[in-house]
Amino acid sequence: LNNGVCATTDEWNRIRRNFALFDTSAIGTDGIDDATLSLFGFSKDETVGGQSLGIVTATTATNTDITLTDYENNINATTLQAPAMTFVNWSTTAYNDFLFNATGESNINKTGVSKWGLKISGDYNNTAPTWATSAVAANVQARSADFAGTTNDPKFVVNHSVVAAGGGNKMSMMGIGS
Repeated sequence: LNNGVCATTDEWNRIRRNFALFDTSAIGTDGIDDATLSLFGFSKDETVGGQSLGIVTATTATNTDITLTDYENNINATTLQAPAMTFVNWSTTAYNDFLFNATGESNINKTGVSKWGLKISGDYNNTAPTWATSAVAANVQARSADFAGTTNDPKFVVNHSVVAAGGGNKMSMMGIGS
């Protein structure tokens, strides 16, 4: 994510948003116990202060490609799916975990692909960060599945339960990864 400062007062020259899509169809009719989206960070710059990071819902035209229309129009959600993370807490050498809240859990697509977006607070709150002449960016970067190897791929772990036949017993099963 990157909000770049323009040389003109109160103008920004870019905003970046990230998408993370996961096939969660194996959950089926199970109940969701908890879910965590993990993004491996490798960079951050917060010369524009006071921002945090949030996971929101997203939609895409396909499950395999992000288009300009998706970027501009399909990640406009403002409801956080997990508690926001401050820039200070964003790791550039490890996974950053977003433990989903009840809203996030209810938005998991149990029969298809779950689609999430990472936005900075100025974007999901629709309020521009405070502009300053010397400020450069509010920026974090996370590894994508396209990065070489798989050790830093985005992960989405969903713990879900099946009701055992004849009663309310639950079995916990580890779910989805990238």
